[in-house]
Amino acid sequence: MKNLLLIGKKPLRINIELTDLREGFNKNVFYNTVVTHVGVDFLSKSNEMIRMASKKGYTVNKLGEIINPKGKIVKGSIGKFKNSTYKTFGINHKGTSRPILVHRFVAYKKFGEAALEAECIRHLNHNSLDNRPDNINIGTYREIYETTVRSIS
Repeated sequence: MKNLLLIGKKPLRINIELTDLREGFNKNVFYNTVVTHVGVDFLSKSNEMIRMASKKGYTVNKLGEIINPKGKIVKGSIGKFKNSTYKTFGINHKGTSRPILVHRFVAYKKFGEAALEAECIRHLNHNSLDNRPDNINIGTYREIYETTVRSIS
């Protein structure tokens, strides 16, 4: 069951899988519902732009370069985010342009919606500028920490 809620001005997608137990009390019917899975996806602007770029025909080659709908390599730029340096590119949509992190777009093309729901996107060789699909995986910050600690020891 999928619902789309509007909380304030930010849309929120909630995926809920329910197992329900029905109990009747007097003339009123009371439904006791047990939630077995809840997944929440904040429809952030960056996730919207990643989806939009894919819908417009942007793709990724084996080297991790972004290919525009006309088949040309997108130059993009390099920016600093969360104490790391990442490649970005932008697309125009409804008069706005936002930077899209290349590694997140590569993960989306490789893993689909799971990439947008993942805690983080991992560069397996720890080089944040290496966006080859073989070097990108979805994971957790704990996995990044553990592999970093192991490589230091």
